[in-house]
Amino acid sequence: MDSQIAEGQRIHYNFVKPHMALEGMTPAQRANIPIQNSWLELLERSIQTAKGNNEQ
Repeated sequence: MDSQIAEGQRIHYNFVKPHMALEGMTPAQRANIPIQNSWLELLERSIQTAKGNNEQ
């Protein structure tokens, strides 16, 4: 599905949601990606990345 909701669900699953296979850690924690306030910080980082890509 190509929608913003589907993309948000994918991001949540891949970065924010704790996984049993990772012993309750989120994928971001396992990858040592420092995310404190998960959704807010992910949104801010995505905006910064988009701005950086548009400047190049």
